[in-house]
Amino acid sequence: MLELFAAKPETPIYSVPKRDGRKKINTVLMGTWLGVEKTQGSFLHVRTAGPDGWVHKNDTRPDRVLKVFFIDVGQGDGALIETPENKRVLIDGGPGRHTYNYLTKWQYQYLLNQANSTVHIDAIIISHYDADHYGGLIPILEDRRFTFGTIYHNGIARFRTNTKKKKRPTRYDQDLGTTTGRGKNRVLKTQFSSLTELLALEQTGEDAFQGIFRRFAHACRDAKKEGRLGKLKLLKQGGAVPELTDSTHALSAEVLGPVLNVNSGKPVFKWFSNSSHTRNGHSIVLRLSHHSQSMLLGGDLNSASERHLLDHHGGAQPFHVDIAKSCHHGSSDFSIAFIQAIDAAATIISSGDNEGHSHPRADAVGAVAKYSNAVLPLIFSTELARSVNSEGDILFGMINLRSDEQDVVLAQMKEAGANRDLWDSYMVPFQPTKHHKA
Repeated sequence: MLELFAAKPETPIYSVPKRDGRKKINTVLMGTWLGVEKTQGSFLHVRTAGPDGWVHKNDTRPDRVLKVFFIDVGQGDGALIETPENKRVLIDGGPGRHTYNYLTKWQYQYLLNQANSTVHIDAIIISHYDADHYGGLIPILEDRRFTFGTIYHNGIARFRTNTKKKKRPTRYDQDLGTTTGRGKNRVLKTQFSSLTELLALEQTGEDAFQGIFRRFAHACRDAKKEGRLGKLKLLKQGGAVPELTDSTHALSAEVLGPVLNVNSGKPVFKWFSNSSHTRNGHSIVLRLSHHSQSMLLGGDLNSASERHLLDHHGGAQPFHVDIAKSCHHGSSDFSIAFIQAIDAAATIISSGDNEGHSHPRADAVGAVAKYSNAVLPLIFSTELARSVNSEGDILFGMINLRSDEQDVVLAQMKEAGANRDLWDSYMVPFQPTKHHKA
């Protein structure tokens, strides 16, 4: 079967192969797969997402585009990148099973339904080890139908909290490991890169790890034994992500953080006042570029770490992008100077219901709109895009990004849209229309 891909931001699929009397029965986003079954004149009958039908040849393209799926994981972060070279990269996985269910019951169901088939994830990038970012990766790692290349991470482990009944090993004075120094000079020494280094942090017979972190470590250990996992690797400022580097399609990734200090000749993490601020503040910060467009993914940065990054990079200003994934789910703990440096035309916020943080906060939403290079800044929210139908079924609020050689499109599904009118999509940057000028 000839494989093509949708070329228009919203590509129409018709009921009949003719210009007169045709009816649009489906709309698919740019880059969506089209399997050609037959040809009639200038029309192709295709299999695709949603109802199959006829598409005009001029609305197709022979090669893939960059696709980013910001998965609605509830309170957390999770995204899937599919590159023009057909590499698959997961950026975090949220909590629970939302990412796993999306991959197995939707995105790759057609592959997993084939006998003895596997799905290869070329890379996983874990911004930091908070459960709402990596907990959802565990069931994927445990599923033998998945294989993996490299798991990149920020190198900061999670140890158990001391209680009256159980205590972590005394060599770890914090739940992130061993620290030294005081005040502004305090640093975190404990870190790991490889799977061997990770497993060595908890010695035989010890109960050192936080429960979910131990489950993650063991899932990696088992996947490695089964030949399904390549390696683990600490990713820091200046590092490389070859899975997101493709000169043929003008795709590149720049790692802007975490920025490590040097203490007694060894790399260490600056301590940001407490455990939470430190592990969040040293999230992996990734700047993804595709042709002339760029995107920033920053985990759970906070104001202290944002100032740390600005000070380190100085006048280089690598943070300016067209699209940004809002740090820390739209928390109030942000630096205005950092938002100004990003200056994005569009921002995506990933957050959930029924959580005590009230994400996204009103000041965070206001700030990304005020400090934007666009006349009409775009703000997308997985939480706002989520809805419940009349039967009580949750319609998850995924945000879709598509980028080709010229254009970038951000789209979300309409709450009650038919297949023929399914998408609420916007070009980036978004230009005012006559309605806005009235």
